[in-house]
Amino acid sequence: MFFNFLFVFINFGVFLAVCIAVNLCLLRNGPFFGAVQLILSLESIYVSHVVMALFSALVGWVVFLLMLLKSFIWNLYQAVLVTIGVEAELLERGKEG
Repeated sequence: MFFNFLFVFINFGVFLAVCIAVNLCLLRNGPFFGAVQLILSLESIYVSHVVMALFSALVGWVVFLLMLLKSFIWNLYQAVLVTIGVEAELLERGKEG
């Protein structure tokens, strides 16, 4: 359970770091602004293919994160449900004996 939590936390942390890095580095006069201008001076077909590939990877990562979060919430729910059931069973056995 804790490893699953760490896996989800690390994935969301890396995603947040990538989003912040892209936001900060691609600002006007930012660290990569000159590189982006150089890339845009290339033929537009290459640039559009690279942008589409990066956008597809980002969307795929978002879908993966949503499925990861869904499974984490389900596992957390099941753990709480099992704990409640076990506690109820222990209380019944304690009353009988």
